[in-house]
Formats: sequence, C-alpha cells, structure tokens
Amino acid sequence: MCMCSQNSLVLGCPFEDQEESKQKGKDMATPATTTVLSLKVVKRHLDKALKTFDEREQRINSQKSSLQAKINREMNSLIHIIEERKEQLVTQLDSLAQQKLQILSAHKQKVELSRTKMSNVLLEATTQVGHEEQEITVEFEPSTIQPQIEADMIFIRDKSEQIRQNCKDFGSVYSEQVAIDNCIVSGEGLGFAIDGRETIVAVDNLIDKLDLAAELVDNKSGASIKCDIERENGRRTLTYQPVSRGKHSLHIRINHRPIKGSPYPVAVTPSPESLRKPIRIIEGLSKPRGIATNSKGELIVAEYKSNYVSIIAQDGKKKAFGGFGTEHGKFNKPRGVAIDKDDNIYVSDSGNHRVQKFTSKGKFVATVGCMGSEDGQFNLPLGICFSKKKHRLYVCDQVNYRVQVFSAHLTFKRSFGSEGHSDGLFNFPENIAIDDSNTVLYISDYYNNRVQVFTADGRFIRSITHKSSAAISSTSSNKLKHPRAIAVDGGGVLYVSEWECDGVYLFSSQGEFVELLGNKGGEQVDLVCGLAVDMNNCVIVSRYSKIEMF
Repeated sequence: MCMCSQNSLVLGCPFEDQEESKQKGKDMATPATTTVLSLKVVKRHLDKALKTFDEREQRINSQKSSLQAKINREMNSLIHIIEERKEQLVTQLDSLAQQKLQILSAHKQKVELSRTKMSNVLLEATTQVGHEEQEITVEFEPSTIQPQIEADMIFIRDKSEQIRQNCKDFGSVYSEQVAIDNCIVSGEGLGFAIDGRETIVAVDNLIDKLDLAAELVDNKSGASIKCDIERENGRRTLTYQPVSRGKHSLHIRINHRPIKGSPYPVAVTPSPESLRKPIRIIEGLSKPRGIATNSKGELIVAEYKSNYVSIIAQDGKKKAFGGFGTEHGKFNKPRGVAIDKDDNIYVSDSGNHRVQKFTSKGKFVATVGCMGSEDGQFNLPLGICFSKKKHRLYVCDQVNYRVQVFSAHLTFKRSFGSEGHSDGLFNFPENIAIDDSNTVLYISDYYNNRVQVFTADGRFIRSITHKSSAAISSTSSNKLKHPRAIAVDGGGVLYVSEWECDGVYLFSSQGEFVELLGNKGGEQVDLVCGLAVDMNNCVIVSRYSKIEMF
C-alpha cells in the first residue's frame, strides 16, 4: 500500500477471486488493478474480504465432511455387496457339498449292507458241523462299490482381476475447477463456422471420468443444436452443424459447469455455394453503389449514374429521391449510404464533396462539407458508416487520405489518418464498415492493398493484407489488390471485394481468411461495387445494374 494523502491510499488486490470481485461495489478495485479509495472504504472492503475467507474456509470444511460421508456410504455399499455375495457363495458351497454327501452316504450304506451280508454268509459256512470246508463264490462287480461322487467342487474367480482393479480405481477426489482449468479447448469452431457444414472443436487434458456436454445456440432465435461428442486417442471432439447464419454461442460444460471461456462466440457465415444462386434479384437500377438496410428491412441504395437514392421495400416497391444538382437534396455521383438508429439516411454526395442527411422517407434534413481539406471539408467522400452506440458518422475522405467523424447532426468531431503507407495511414480510403458491437472499424485502403482495422476512436489495431489461409506467402496471388466494397455481419465476419477480381472474401474478426464466396464461370459474382448484410444475415451485393441477395 502506498499513501497518497491523509484520507486515501492505493490498493491492489491481484489475488482476489475474479468472480467474487465482479459482485463487489462500484468503488472496489478489480483484480490486478489499483485504485484510490478512502481509508473507511478500504477497511470496509478488507472486513468483507476477511469474512469471505472465513465463509470459504467453512464451505471447504463442510464440503470435506459431506464428501467423506458420501465416500463412507459408497464404500460401505460396496462392502455390503461383497458380504452379500460371500454369503451367497458360501450358501452355494454348503448346498452343493450337502447334496454330494447325501448321495455318498446313501451309496456307502448300500456297500456297508452288502459287506454285512457277506460276513454273515461266511460266518454261517465256517460254523456248520460235519461239513468239509468249501469255497463259496458269488457274482461281484467291483465298480459298484466305488464312490460315484467326486470331491470336485471348485471356486471360479470370474473377472476377479478386473473386479480387483475396479475396486482399486473406484472413485476419485479432485477439484472440479482445477480439472476444468487444465483442459485445453481448440479448433476453428470456437470462433466461426460455415452454414450447413460440420465444424469440429477438440477438448484435451480432460479427466476421462468427467461428463462433457456442448450445444450451439443461435443468439437471435435461441434455438440450440446439441454437439456430437466422441472420444478419440485421449481427446474428445465436439461436432456441430449450424443451420442458420449470424451470431451464435458455443456452450461447453463439464459436470454441468461451464468451462473457462464458455460460452464462446461463433460467427456462422454463408457457404460458398449459397452465394452462387441469389435468393432475390432487384434489377433496373442505375449503377448501384452503396447499400444499407433499415429497421423495416428496406434497402437504401445509392444509384451512382442516375444521381438518385432509392428506398426499396421488401415487397419490391421502390421510391427514389434526389436527382442531379447542387441544391440541398440533390446529388452528383452519390456513393456511400448509412442508416442511424432512427432510420435517418446519410449519403456521401461525392461529386458535390459533401454528406447529406435525410429522414427515413427521403426528406432533406442537413448537410456538411464542400471542396477542401479543412475540418468538415471533403475531397471526394466515398464510404460512410454510422455507430449506433456512439451516434457518430464516419466518412472516408478519399483524396484527403483520412476519415472524418461527425455527430448525428453532422457537426465535425475529429479525424484520423493521413497520406502514407505505414499503419494508420491511407492511400485512397475507399469504404468503411463498423461491427455489430459498434466498437471496431474496417476500412478498405484501396491503393495500399489492405484493409485496416481501427477502434471506434481511430486507434490502429491491425492490417489485413492476404486473401488466403497461406498468409505467410509473399506471392501476389495471395495478397489483396485494390479492396473496395466492405461489410461486417452480426457475427463479426468481414466481407471484402476487389475491383479487379470475382467473388467476395470472408475474414474472421481477427483478420484470418475464412472463405471465398462466389466463383469464376457461369455463376460468378463479379465486379462487386457495394456490400451489406441485413438483419437476417443475408449478403447483399450491388453490381452492374442490379442488386442480388444471397
């Protein structure tokens, strides 16, 4: 402890149980951190901590007594079974021996009776007067006077060695928490999976006698899928097959207790096959670019060539607003579209170097920007997105090589980035997307051939440069080239298109390559200009003069 003032001190409690510390008051320090508190508050927490120690000690002693009683009951139960079996075996032995002895006794009596008769005959023959001694003969079979009952009783120790070993191995005493903490869980299925495909998670270092159960839960519907569990070479494998896209949770329990890290977030992405045949096509659009969806499931589309923004209902009805011009509500090459929590529409009016705000019906509300490089000015604004958590609008200011941040009322707040090739710098930032938690930004850095990842306040996190699982390869075919459209689904999976290449590349939230959606050939998904993911995790693609939903 370090004195800071007469009434405060710095206290660190790295040894404190994490789960218990979460239940403490708001003024209590979290594990492995320090904070400044008054002496009275610290004393109160110390008193409470000591009371917790005493309660934990009592629980351990009580649990020891309870388990000892249980062990005694279990062992006494086994002893009782053994004693019962002993009595049964002795009873069987007595019965068998008695049967043998009874038969033997009856046979013996017959032999004794024959012997007595023979003795009487001999005696009578030797005592007759006046007769000469003569030999007396009778028919005799020696086998008839031999015991027919053998002393052949045996005791068969059926499975005795197995029983002895089982007795030696009967029961275990261990700490569930230690056993759970020692197990190792691994596999891609902890982070993402593909819709309709089996995914495997491995659990190692798990005590064989512990029960393991797991299920995949759809966070949106609450529907769950039980995992198949198999034992293989000292490990257990969990297998599940998702039936819906989006954000899921993988719950893994040992002896009904969640393992460390459970539930694991799992983003279920569409399969490559599902992006070959669209479930819906909207045609008759004029070079659609930016796409967004609102809370009603309507599509908001920036039509680059006609200078209109269209609102397309789920039944296909379409209404448009805008048209070419420089006045409020008019456009010159609209590119990006974003929606706030109230379904207000924001449009990057790239040719007019400004951003405009509209109501959900398309009525003009406000505008910001003109040609320039000062705060709130633009040089070709393109991709935009809106943070519904912080109520901030992010705009890719392409030729100023930066991202500008505005309030929902289009008041300038700050900017980040400048021209360059290092981390956090840009060479024509093209498009921007924010994840479902509204905390992570993804920006396609067009001429730097990468996607850069930032926090919501503009702090650089990482770059994504490869479109293959062989990320260590330096070959040009594995590197991103001119990434353009970009979107993030509800599970944190990133979708990226390249202007020159067909298909859409999928990356995990950690920047790992997952899949290529779409293929070359008759069913290719090519020249993707805009990407979005709706509330049902359908992938929406704008290309040519149409929009396709997969």
